[in-house]
Amino acid sequence: MFRINSFARSNKILLLALSIALGNLVASPLLVSAQTEEDHSQKVKHMSSVWMKRMKEAEELSAAGKLEEAEALYKETLKEREDLKLDLLTERIALAKLYEKLKRNQDAAAQYKTLIEERRKQVGEQEDITVAFPIREYAAFLRRTGDKTGAAKLEADVNRIEKDSSGTASDIKKADAIVAGSGTSVEKSERLRKLGAAWLAKSDGRKAMVYLDRALKLNPENVLAYCDRGETFYYNGDEKSALKDYKSALALDSKCGAAYFNTGRIMSGRKNYSGAIAQYSEAIDCEPGNIEYLGARGKLYDTSGDHNKAIADYTRVLQIRPSCIWARVQRATAYDGLKDFEKAAADLSALVERYPDDADFYEYRGKSYFGGGKFDNAIADYSKVVELSPAYAGGYVGRAKVYEKLEGKGSKKAKEDFSTAAKFGYSPR
Repeated sequence: MFRINSFARSNKILLLALSIALGNLVASPLLVSAQTEEDHSQKVKHMSSVWMKRMKEAEELSAAGKLEEAEALYKETLKEREDLKLDLLTERIALAKLYEKLKRNQDAAAQYKTLIEERRKQVGEQEDITVAFPIREYAAFLRRTGDKTGAAKLEADVNRIEKDSSGTASDIKKADAIVAGSGTSVEKSERLRKLGAAWLAKSDGRKAMVYLDRALKLNPENVLAYCDRGETFYYNGDEKSALKDYKSALALDSKCGAAYFNTGRIMSGRKNYSGAIAQYSEAIDCEPGNIEYLGARGKLYDTSGDHNKAIADYTRVLQIRPSCIWARVQRATAYDGLKDFEKAAADLSALVERYPDDADFYEYRGKSYFGGGKFDNAIADYSKVVELSPAYAGGYVGRAKVYEKLEGKGSKKAKEDFSTAAKFGYSPR
């Protein structure tokens, strides 16, 4: 059994450190775009449990031979995820296999082909292992349906992609071709850097290093390449080399915010919070409007107990981006640290008003109400958590603790809530 502390919000807050929005005020086009992006993320979060339940129901219908009913559920989910511009691998493969059961092989093949095309667009010019899976699935389908020639061709594609993905030979060849190709050293260095950064974004430090090393050999003054290679070293666990690259970047450009920020990130990981804060402050001086830098410094201020400075940083984030959910939640946490529960609840109320179907915000506000002695409000919020997420132990635990505060350890209502919470994994300390 795992333990749940409904008042310890750190892990859940980290999950909210995305760009998702509040904002119900007149805003510039940039802020409107931010709100749209953040509302989109919140919509995905809300729909995820709906899709999970629906897909499970579709699988059960399919197993029971109710294929047309299952098809309707798969297509409904696919359409909703497509409208939100999400990955459709699970839904398309489920539909393809369903069509195969229905002997609608042309429809099944169309799903595989569309999926492969979508995945190739996602990865761009650097085809990676994520493309291999749908190709392999399509090849297996072709073999099952008698097209051995088509299957063999696709299987050869899979083997090529897997071979390229397991090593760097193809990347070395490509990088060498760019070095030997047309263009100035600066232009070729930048192209190599971008390819390296793309592989780093895919969490492949080996391939990223191939391109970034060559980028810096061509142009030793490529500041961004030093930053990207430093990040690659960091990803590969070589902090010493990472710090050296960040230092090189700063020697070339003393206003390189990313180099200061990434240096601070390493210091933070080493628990050198004062050093990290100093580096984050340098980064912020370089880029005063960078909310990632402000948020990182605010978090360290809060961790160090300097809640007022944390609040100041989160307030600056909200001035730059009024729709930023994580900044509002983190600011509420800092207010809680100051025992200013009224202001904490105000920040969370703004989120509740905008996202009335999100149990997290009710839970966070319930804690603030509890801390401020507004027990009826806290019970109402935890009850809302239970209503929205009936299989989540935290709502029951939070409400039980309020009942204990009001009625004592022998509270019947508290015991009932703790008992229910135990069914969903809660274990008292």
